[in-house]
Amino acid sequence: MSCMAPWLLLVLGISAGAAEPEVKPAETAVRVDCIGKLRHGILAAGGETTGTTITFNGIEWELRLKDEASREFAKTHQKQTVSVTGTLRRFVGMARPVRWIVEAETLAVPDEKASDKTTVTVTGPLKSTESEASPFTIDAGGHRWPLLFRNDPNSQTNAKALVGLTMTARGAVELVNPADKSGPAIVVDTLKATKPKP
Repeated sequence: MSCMAPWLLLVLGISAGAAEPEVKPAETAVRVDCIGKLRHGILAAGGETTGTTITFNGIEWELRLKDEASREFAKTHQKQTVSVTGTLRRFVGMARPVRWIVEAETLAVPDEKASDKTTVTVTGPLKSTESEASPFTIDAGGHRWPLLFRNDPNSQTNAKALVGLTMTARGAVELVNPADKSGPAIVVDTLKATKPKP
């Protein structure tokens, strides 16, 4: 009996190690309105893909489609420009260390008058950094979002007095450093203090 116990533990250990760990989302989420090229039916090593992506400005996010109607839309609009709204989350995987996945709520053909930029809305604590390029960040969705104040430099000056408060930033998305894919930043259109819950 004592000889079998280590063998049994070894078998259980191998079985447990072979199972792929569950991918855990970040605690908070980020609202997105995307316009980009849709790809569907994608395969990846280790199965670490939702099978559907949207690509814009050198950024690629996976889409998790909610129902059969969404999957059918993705099939018929393969490699076309579409608009997607939903919640963006940063996941940690095994084969790919970082995955960005949009829980797609709507998929549609964009209106001809629609803006072609992808926007995000993030809510979280405003923090000061040492970076001249992006002196402020907001932590949301498992990512520290650098804030770029190109559109309104006065907002950057005003932000100094707001450090530590929970803020909501909305703006266009771009990569901070496209060469190293260090993660997205927000080109801020609006920055507002979030009202505390009663």
